[in-house]
Amino acid sequence: MIEERELACDEEVLRMGCEPTDYVQGILKVCRFYTESPLPCISGVTGADIKKRLQAILAGSIARELSGGNKLTLATIGLAVLVAPIAVGIVNAPFVRAQSSAAQKRLTFEAASVKPATVPAGVMVRAGGGMVVRRDSGIEIPRNTGGPGTDDPGRIHYPLINLRQLMSKAYESYFEINGPDWLYSEYVQVDATMPNGTTNEQFKEMLRNLITERFGLRYHTQTKQISGFALVVSKSGPKLRESLQATPCKEIGRERRKIGLDGRPEPRKMGADGFEVSPTCIGPHFLFQSEAGYRARMIGQAKTMQEFSNTLGPMLHAKIEDSTGPTSKYDIVLTYAGSLTGPLIAAEPPAVPDSASTGVEMPPDIFSALQSQLGLKMERKLVPVEVFVVDHMEKTPTGN
Repeated sequence: MIEERELACDEEVLRMGCEPTDYVQGILKVCRFYTESPLPCISGVTGADIKKRLQAILAGSIARELSGGNKLTLATIGLAVLVAPIAVGIVNAPFVRAQSSAAQKRLTFEAASVKPATVPAGVMVRAGGGMVVRRDSGIEIPRNTGGPGTDDPGRIHYPLINLRQLMSKAYESYFEINGPDWLYSEYVQVDATMPNGTTNEQFKEMLRNLITERFGLRYHTQTKQISGFALVVSKSGPKLRESLQATPCKEIGRERRKIGLDGRPEPRKMGADGFEVSPTCIGPHFLFQSEAGYRARMIGQAKTMQEFSNTLGPMLHAKIEDSTGPTSKYDIVLTYAGSLTGPLIAAEPPAVPDSASTGVEMPPDIFSALQSQLGLKMERKLVPVEVFVVDHMEKTPTGN
């Protein structure tokens, strides 16, 4: 390489018009100077055969043709440069494909069953898909249980759930899910098992894959601007009660009532304010109670302000951003005028009966209740939200 570098340099000097004899004399002068006083900074006079180099300059034969052997060697090296990477890729292709397949393997339940279900007699279905029964009717609404973060993390048992509610569990990050009206009226029973240690995000991915597989779901998403709110601390300061427990207790929902001698559940215990006495353990989700359809109570244990905001959003049919600042967990009780039969209208507080017509003291609307009971308020703002739109979905799931 050193020799070829020197020959290339000599060729370029002569090409630019320098006389060969002048160039040779210059090189010889440098050589004489180097031998008389060697300096480490002088280069170009070692490594190659100087005599041979000077003869080539004077003879004008610097650029010589490659011999047959040199041509063969050069061709072999060039071919190897091209072929070697391809050969390595072919040899390792099965391993790479295996890694890619493993990385792209969809998360699925260990076992899953999805079957059409029927709402029991005596249970009324609200417009939003929720179910109610007449008080003291003796009818128990089937409870959907299990999943990560509950007392039964290795399985889910949804004896009665409509398709809209099922999709909300799988695609809860979207502000709303738009689809056909029968999503609220078609009910299914879902039972599935999953490995121990499955996270909530993994569970939701498993549920999404199950819905896609069994119902042939196709969808798209879009963004839109809606009127929303920022949840902030009011000027008077927060009135939040910090929770004594780090996480909610694992029991879900209401405590089961004892069965009386007549075979019916004992009456629920009611408080002086007309609301049912809440159980000691609420579970990981918020608990809602209603009284006479126009008074409501929201209860949560060990909840962050972000979780509280996420729960208020669907109630007000609005996007609510948490701008409170506190990062602790709180026990929350909020009593307000309203109904649990559907979302409240965020544009204006709902019209409710007054205390004189109902005979009971009416709580404030939810906006006033937030400020008076929790020291929080909501400031209106426009916010972007992601919307889930169903393009196609079958009513009936495929066979298990």
